[in-house]
Amino acid sequence: MSPFVSEKQRRYLWMHEPKIAKKWSHKYGSKPIKSSKKTMAKKGFAKYYKRVTGKKAKLGTGARFKALKGKLAKKGAKKPGALAAWIGRRKYGAKRFAKLSAKGR
Repeated sequence: MSPFVSEKQRRYLWMHEPKIAKKWSHKYGSKPIKSSKKTMAKKGFAKYYKRVTGKKAKLGTGARFKALKGKLAKKGAKKPGALAAWIGRRKYGAKRFAKLSAKGR
């Protein structure tokens, strides 16, 4: 398994961040993974994506929700999933949040 999401990302890392690319290659191998967005979100590649690209993960992948849930759990929230859902509904509205939720499953 490799944290490289695509061949393009692997090449970019070797060009701009060779230390990270070398570390990942030794630890995980240099082949990019072939998986869906859902699988990547479940495996926690959102952190790598944000660190490498400087952008948040796309809406509907579930990666943003999972990251928020993790942050809330670290802060000591009793029900981080429920709190993250409440925040999402408030931010995007009930209808849009439901669509994003269904898309992220």
